[in-house]
Order: sequence, then structure tokens, then C-alpha cells
Amino acid sequence: MLLKFTLEHLKQYGNENIILLTDDEEIINEYKNDYKIMVDENKQPDVLYSINDCAKKLGVKHVFYTCVTNPFRQDGILYEMMKNIGDYDMCTTKVIVPNRKIFLIDDNDNFIYKSKKGRKGKYVKHNFMIDGAVYLVKCDFLEKICKTETPNKLFWESNFKTVLNNVPFMDIDTQEDMNNFNFYKKNINHGKTLN
Repeated sequence: MLLKFTLEHLKQYGNENIILLTDDEEIINEYKNDYKIMVDENKQPDVLYSINDCAKKLGVKHVFYTCVTNPFRQDGILYEMMKNIGDYDMCTTKVIVPNRKIFLIDDNDNFIYKSKKGRKGKYVKHNFMIDGAVYLVKCDFLEKICKTETPNKLFWESNFKTVLNNVPFMDIDTQEDMNNFNFYKKNINHGKTLN
């Protein structure tokens, strides 16, 4: 269900640009006639290795990665990210959250580490958090970090930029999260506004 929701959003960019990276036979059989599918056969310990393998096979200079468990993305966000990546290694999306205690970044995309006063930096006007909805990564950077033993660590220590994803934040990891997603989607479809 979450995959369908993500694919529906991505249609605005054209189906020919969408590639499903999966090792799930059910997904492969359901979508093989509509989308290009690359089978993740290596069971890599980190998804960055799988994305790098896919990018090398395609011979592209950059790749967008969208995670279906973070379903909400503002329309046109991929175009906004392309405009902002510049000389950065990667670009990702952030949301404004009022009370989140972890993964905060300041107005200049610097992580705010825990201190006696909490994680909010002295000059931070908003609490920003990386939401994981979309990543735009340059493939030469991806190739470089995947040659190391700690690609995920180096990924987050990179020179990166964020773009505001002006949508509700939801990370779906549990059945309760899925129930909240279904409730939210149902109420949005019926024109109700949720706080």
C-alpha cells in the first residue's frame, strides 16, 4: 500500500524515470509491466550499497532515492532539490517539527548535538528535522563512500543541503503508524483538516 502511494506521487515526474529496487517477488510480478525493476540480489548490509549498484548499472550522474515508509512529499519537491544541490554531495528533505528531541539541524544544515539545554542550538529559530522522504545523491560521492566500511556514517558527515518538505511528518515503522497513516489519508480524502 505504501509503495502504491509513493508511485502515485512520483507519476508527476514521468513513469520512465521511476525504477523499483526490490528483491520482493510479489512486487516484481505486480509492477513488471508498468515500471523498470532492478532486483537487489546482493542483500547488502546498507541500502546505500544497493542504490550505488543500481546507479552504476544505469550510468547516471545522480539518483533520487525515495523511501516508502516516509510517504508524504510536497509536489515538485524533486525539481526544488535539483535547483539546490549545486556543489553539495547530496540534498535531502527536512520538515519543521515543534517538539522533536533528536535529529535536529539548524538554519545552515548543521546538526545540533545534545547539550545541557537540550538539542536546540542558541541561534536556531525553528526545529528542523531531516524527514527521510527524498534524497538526491551525486553518484561519484555515493561510489566513494561505498568503498569504505562506514558508508552511512560518511553519508551524514558529507557536505549536504536540505530543502523544506512542507507536509506532515510520518515515519511508518509499526502497525500503529500504519493505522495513523490510513486514518490521516482517509480524513484528507474527505476534506477534513487534521492538527
